Amino acid sequence: MKLGMQGIAYYKFRDYTKAKKSLKKALEINKLYLGEKHTNVARCYYGLGIVYTALGRSNFGLEYQQKALEIYKKQLGEDHPDLADVYNGIGICYR
Repeated sequence: MKLGMQGIAYYKFRDYTKAKKSLKKALEINKLYLGEKHTNVARCYYGLGIVYTALGRSNFGLEYQQKALEIYKKQLGEDHPDLADVYNGIGICYR
């Protein structure tokens, strides 16, 4: 199973420690092999954002969501549907 997907699975089961660990490892690998601005890197940032927000650390959650948004905008354009999830994640950080 891909580490990023594994991290999201852990998130869904509310095992945030394992989710964070898997997503950080996936982020490290994706950045190394695909580069800093790849959409897989953005997906990892998004996942880390939702995990940190779930842990009550919205400041970190927001930081990761904004990184994901920046990459998605540059790679996919301002109106791509994938941005909707990130905007939603940003909104949740402000609750």
